[in-house]
Formats: sequence, structure tokens, C-alpha cells
Amino acid sequence: MFSGFHRFAPTILQMSRAAAVLAGAWLLAMLPATTAAAIEPSHPGASSDGVFQGLRGDGAGLGGAVLNVDTAMSFPTIQDAINAAVAGQTLEVTVPSLVEGQILVDRSLTLRGATGTEEVLMAVDTGSAGDARAWFLVETGVDLTVEGLTFDGNGFMVHQAFRHRGTGSFADCAFRDIQFNPSGPTYAGTAIVAFGGAVDVRRCSFETVGRVGILLFGAGVSGAVVEDSVFTGKGDGDFLDYGVEVGAGAVATVQRNRFTDARGVASSDGSRSAGMLVTTFFGPGTAATVEENDFEDNDRGLQVGFDGDTSAVTASFNRFFNNNFGMGSTAPGVLAENNWWCCNGGPLDMACDTFKGPEDPDFDPWLVLEVSADPPSAPGGTSSLITADLTMNSDGMDTSGLGHVPNDIPVLFSATLGIVNPSMVGTMDGIAEASFVAGPNPGPADVDATVDCETVTAAVEVLPGGVAIPALGPAGLALLALLIACAAVVLRRRRVAS
Repeated sequence: MFSGFHRFAPTILQMSRAAAVLAGAWLLAMLPATTAAAIEPSHPGASSDGVFQGLRGDGAGLGGAVLNVDTAMSFPTIQDAINAAVAGQTLEVTVPSLVEGQILVDRSLTLRGATGTEEVLMAVDTGSAGDARAWFLVETGVDLTVEGLTFDGNGFMVHQAFRHRGTGSFADCAFRDIQFNPSGPTYAGTAIVAFGGAVDVRRCSFETVGRVGILLFGAGVSGAVVEDSVFTGKGDGDFLDYGVEVGAGAVATVQRNRFTDARGVASSDGSRSAGMLVTTFFGPGTAATVEENDFEDNDRGLQVGFDGDTSAVTASFNRFFNNNFGMGSTAPGVLAENNWWCCNGGPLDMACDTFKGPEDPDFDPWLVLEVSADPPSAPGGTSSLITADLTMNSDGMDTSGLGHVPNDIPVLFSATLGIVNPSMVGTMDGIAEASFVAGPNPGPADVDATVDCETVTAAVEVLPGGVAIPALGPAGLALLALLIACAAVVLRRRRVAS
């Protein structure tokens, strides 16, 4: 029923802005409230309902696969290297691909790739309950740092790539094919489950994950940070995708990430996907700061709440583009000011990304696109600087001191009576600049800047005349005077000779 929402857009766009806002509010009110089938929160599973199996992979013949950097000793598998290590040491995967089974991490370590391109491949199916779900089981009290590795579960059923009871971080890692019956009946597969302490994730990528990229779960996960990462869902189909899920009292900051293609719908009960989900369904106290993220092509970009939810969320400077709904909310008091909703009308405009109730976030004011030309006139052959600006909000306030939308949002430029170079520019701190070069025909020129669903025009007056002489400065003027004097001498000599 959500896709039909956009059928109203052509009619409303013909109305005045005020009429469009009123009509949008009425249409949203007519939609049914969010139900339990709309979202299905995840749980890491109890530890008592399954025993970690520790099924070994085949590491035979790879004696130099894992190097203990501190002792200079090499081992055929990661598990062998862990078993021989002392807390605080660094283990380095030195081969391009390493096949591993289930691994127990029971001491604080750094696990990294030698060049950042190394892959760890799964060798066995995990279990479906408790600790048996883990590919890597990280014990309580362990601080684990993981850097520069790709974890690929292709060909095997992986319920949880990292079942993490400790603390630590992941940086410059990739997760692929972490799936466990992704199209039912379990709709499972999670790359990182953190439910012991804060686990930070930076500059990582997640694709073909069965359900959740990162699940931050429980009050012990306080102050976790997820940033500069990419979460790519599986698109349309019978499955679920949540790039990041924060629940059961976890507290996290999620910033500068990209969430896309989370559009699946579970055929079993109609549960729907979202780029990110925040909920208190499994426990109170959940809170998230969601800033400068790019939510594009999802069923919902950001979903806050499940039924009677009390999650505390502040969302600002995010980009919501081409989602069925930019945001869904069942949690009162969500602060969602200064976001970009795809067009200048904000989330009540049917031409923009909208929101799904029953609770309305505080989204006013929102960011708007403005375009300016400096100077506002230019003789033929000269240029004017065109600036597309996403730092102003609908109240006319400059928000550049508070934050900015994600970088590299494409801005398309076009013009009459001239050309714009370059014709496409990515934003930087909410700004994109290009040059309008005036053509030979004078008159009023329109310079358009298009960002997502919005096009705004700047007026430039093209003046008669040729190319303007640039300012020369004192040295340039002195040189020009010398050239003129020389030319005058040559002319006098020619007259005398004649």
C-alpha cells in the first residue's frame, strides 16, 4: 500500500505550497497507524539455549597463514594463533584467502589483514540457537580490535559472524554473505551482534547480509559509534534488511553512513525493511544520535519505535531520498530537525520523502536548497560563480555551524544563454559550486541546480559585449604601459621611414 502513496504527487504539485502541506497532512492522517507487522526487532538470542560448537575449518597446508606480530611465530589458522597468543598481542592474516571454521576469542587481541585485502572464508554452517550461532564468539571481558579483513560466508549458513560479548572495534572491514535462511523461515543473518559492551565500527561495508548489519543490543552497549560505513540491502524480495539496529537500552551514535536497498518484505507476516531501526521493544533506555547519514532507496530510511516505544532519537543533517518513507515513528518526542527530505517542501510535501506515523517527529525546520549567482550579471564570454547551498533551513537560518548533509550529494547544473562547467558537482559541507559561462546572446539567463527531487533557479543577466579585460594590478599595468610605449616608437619609425 505504500507505493500508492506517490500517485498523489502530480496533483499536489499543481497546488500552492500551503495547499500541498494541508493535503499532505490529511493524506498522512488517513493512512493506518504502524502495526506490529511493519517492523520486526531482532534479538541476539540467549546464551543458555545452545553450546558453541567450535567446528574447525580446513587450515591444512597453510602453515604461514597467520602471523603473531609480537612473537614472529606463524600458525595455520586463526584459532591456533589465538590459542598460542598472550592478551594484547597482534595477529595478522598474511595469505589472500583463509578458510576458517567457528572461532572462540577468549583473550584481548588485535586481528588484522597484512595488506587490508585479505579474506576469511567460512567452512561450516553455524547453529541456530545461543552461542552456536557464532562464527566468531567473543567472550565477556575481551577487547577485540579487527582491522582490514573481509569476512565471507558464501556457501554456508552463518547466523552471526561476530557474536560479541566484549568491547572493541572494527575498522576497514567488509562482510559478505552472512545469511541463515534469509527468505524464511528464520529471516536471519547478522554480521556483528554486540551485547556486552561498546563496539565501534568505522569504514566498513556490509552486503548480502541475511537480516542485520550491526545489532547493538542491551544497556551494556553504551557509547558505541558506527560511522563512515556502507550498508547495502538485498533490494526487493522475501527477506528483511536493517543496516543498523539499536535496541534493548543500547546507546549509540550513527553518523556519516550510507543505507541503501533495504526494501524487502517478509511474506510470512508482512514485516518490512528499514535502513536503520531504533527500538525499546526488548528493554527501555534505547537512545541514538543519527547524523549526516544518507538514506536512499529503502522501504523506510530510519524507523524509530515498534508499537508503544520510548526510544530517544535525535536525527539531523541526514539525506532522505527515494525511500517509500523517509522516516517511520511510533516513539513520541523524536527530534528530527534540519534534515534534507529530497525537496524544499519537507516531509509533508508528497513530492518529497515523507514519514509514517502514528507519532509525528519534530521535523520542523528542515533543510532547503538555495542557489545564487556571483556576480548576478556577466558579459558574453565571462563567468559567474553559481553556488548550490543546502545549509539553510526552512526558517531561514544558516545551519552551517551545526552540521551539514552528507558529502558528495550530486548537484546537476544546466542553463540557458550559456553553459555551466562542470555540469555535475558533489556537495562538500553542504555546498556545491560551478561556473556559468555566458554565451554571445544578451538577455536574462536561467541557471538551474537540481538536487534529488528539487530544482532551484538563479537569474544571471547576460550583458552585450565581448570578453572583459581582467584586472592587471600594478605590475601588469606597468608592463602594459611599456608595451604601448614600444608600439608607439615602432609606429613613429615607420612614419619617418615612409
